[in-house]
Amino acid sequence: MKAKKMKNFSRSFCSAFGLHYVEGFTLEIRLRLGKLQTSLHFRSPCTNFAQNSRFTMKKILFALTLALAMMMCPQAQAETRWGVTAGLNYNTIHFKQTDLFSSKAQLGAEAGVTGVLQSPGGSFGVEASLLYSMRNGTLDMGEKKVWATQGLGKETCMLHYIDIPINLKYRFNRLNGFENTITPLIFAGPVVSFLAGHNKMADQLSYVKVSTNLQFGIGGELFNKVEIKAGYRFGLGEALRTRLLDENTAKNRTFFLTAIYYFK
Repeated sequence: MKAKKMKNFSRSFCSAFGLHYVEGFTLEIRLRLGKLQTSLHFRSPCTNFAQNSRFTMKKILFALTLALAMMMCPQAQAETRWGVTAGLNYNTIHFKQTDLFSSKAQLGAEAGVTGVLQSPGGSFGVEASLLYSMRNGTLDMGEKKVWATQGLGKETCMLHYIDIPINLKYRFNRLNGFENTITPLIFAGPVVSFLAGHNKMADQLSYVKVSTNLQFGIGGELFNKVEIKAGYRFGLGEALRTRLLDENTAKNRTFFLTAIYYFK
């Protein structure tokens, strides 16, 4: 029964990400931190990474697995840090069909908790967060007659997500003491977004419950306590589509500015 439940879970996982279920694919991660070496066998339910449209998903799953492997090594000479995150974003709901109607960006907000596992020396790290994110956009649906006849004009689309970003981060912490005041950093990684809610536009739009994104950016840590980051996040798959013209799909494109206060 347990094996059957695991297979059903694997099929559901693949279905959520638009992948195919193939039984028996194993990924091995070897991780060395300090003097400790460990291996993690990850039995993956998804294998159609060879296709161009799925190749990035392979990188996402690899990054998530690597982060998990590192989190399983508390004996290693690595530092863990925890903090709270808050910030603003500036999101555009970008439709693939540019002649559909105008779309303008709107401000949103995000907040949550963040954990970091830093390698010995503190240069390289893996950062994982659990965030609530509100991403908005203005859709001028009145530009198309099919929606104008329904009394629609410039409509605000509000999307509420639970985001799980996994960032690979590099800190420039060998600057002859300057890093004690400001430590520059760069980061990049995948984001899995779970749709938690949206405003009342269900008659005009249909929404994707789970979407994947990539993000990257730069930042700096002040006095080894407060981290300020600016970055760009873009969707790999669709976030929503119109109901009346269902071939029209849209992705989120987001600029963000966040601050993290570390307790440790």
